[in-house]
Amino acid sequence: MNVQSYAQITTKFSKLPDIYQLLTRNSFFQALPKFPNEIERVRTLVFVASLEEPSCRTDFEKCLSGFKHLRSLELIDVCEFLPDKIGSLKELRYLNLVENTKLKRFPKSIFKLQNLQALILGDGFEELPKDVRCLISLRLLFLITKQKRLPEGGVGCLGSLQILLIAGCENPEYLCEDMQGLKSLRKLCIGGCKNLISLPISMKYLTALEYLSIMVCEKLDLMTIEEV
Repeated sequence: MNVQSYAQITTKFSKLPDIYQLLTRNSFFQALPKFPNEIERVRTLVFVASLEEPSCRTDFEKCLSGFKHLRSLELIDVCEFLPDKIGSLKELRYLNLVENTKLKRFPKSIFKLQNLQALILGDGFEELPKDVRCLISLRLLFLITKQKRLPEGGVGCLGSLQILLIAGCENPEYLCEDMQGLKSLRKLCIGGCKNLISLPISMKYLTALEYLSIMVCEKLDLMTIEEV
């Protein structure tokens, strides 16, 4: 998208309270000053750019705090970090990082997003900390991790979680043992976890579970599935 096409879209900006824009680095930072008084009305932002240059990182961090009512954020091929100010997006509901393969860890501020309902991680993400339990409104989690074992006191504490997708994880051998805390879980999909050895016995306490899918888990002991 060039600056001209972006400007054409923004001519109707004030009439669109819920706007979906595909932004590149150049068009974003050149067009942004054209609507400084309207930026708070943006609800959805898809950011397609690399933030490897220090100046770009600084500008992105500054403008991010301006999207006070942002509800959906998708970052594609951005960088190896998320700015701490992402924790200021109090109304954020949807965070998609699946195409951001450079991101390895979260800043602690992300766990302040009490209204976040969907979190989608990308390949390259190394570790999901226990603090994920602070995302009390989370309903969908697409998890990719390099951890060998999901720690207790984290994912298993997400009482509002309804859909858990664990895919493309070559390292995990065990899931968290406290899955009984997932009282609202309706759909569980596990795929491409080549080193997964067994399923936790606590899965039998998933009373709300309606759909279970397990694919391409070559080392999984089928006896543990029968026990569950």
